[in-house]
Amino acid sequence: MQENFPCFSLAVVIMASKTRIVLDLNTRVKVIHASERDKKSVKQIMKMFNVGKTQVYEILKKKTEILKQWENCANGKIKRELKKTANENINEIVWEWFVSVKAKNHCVSGPMVQQYAKKIAQIDRKSVV
Repeated sequence: MQENFPCFSLAVVIMASKTRIVLDLNTRVKVIHASERDKKSVKQIMKMFNVGKTQVYEILKKKTEILKQWENCANGKIKRELKKTANENINEIVWEWFVSVKAKNHCVSGPMVQQYAKKIAQIDRKSVV
C-alpha cells in the first residue's frame, strides 16, 4: 500500500539585491504629474522611473507636501529634507561663529567648536531659566 504524502518542492529564490533609487524633488514631481496629468498606472510609473511600487505610492500619498516644497524651493535636486534638531538655534549661532572665524583665516578645530557650542548652550539654558 502506497501512502500519499503531499509533495513539497523546495524552490530556492535568489533575490537580486536591488539598490534603492532615491528620487530628487524634480523627479518626484514628474511622478505626480505622470499619475495625475498623464493618467499613468503605478506599474507604468514604476517602469518609467525604475523604482518600486511602494516608493511610487509613498510619493503619491505625500503629493501635497512634495508640491508645496517644490513651489517654495528653487533647488529641485534635493533628495531628502534635512531634519531639524532640538538645538537648532545653538547650531545656527555656532555656524555663524565658525563662518566668521574662518573668514578671518583663523584655524578652528573640532574641540574649539565643541567648547564654543557648550558655552552657547549654557548661556541659552540660563536665559530660559
